Amino acid sequence: MEWINVIDKLPKDDQTVLMIEKGQDGIPVIGWYEDKDCIHGFYPAHSFQAIRMHVTHWMAMPKPPKD
Repeated sequence: MEWINVIDKLPKDDQTVLMIEKGQDGIPVIGWYEDKDCIHGFYPAHSFQAIRMHVTHWMAMPKPPKD
């Protein structure tokens, strides 16, 4: 899997992804992308608040291990 620049492509609505936030030293964060009527953006999975993130790159979640 490769990182995708948000300028080139965005995830599907409600897709859970790994993402890199601007200024965070390249540490990936798990979150999701929302593209609804007035809500557009990336949001972290670790927060109970809808904190919009300034994501530069994302990738689909890898498949979990079989064992």
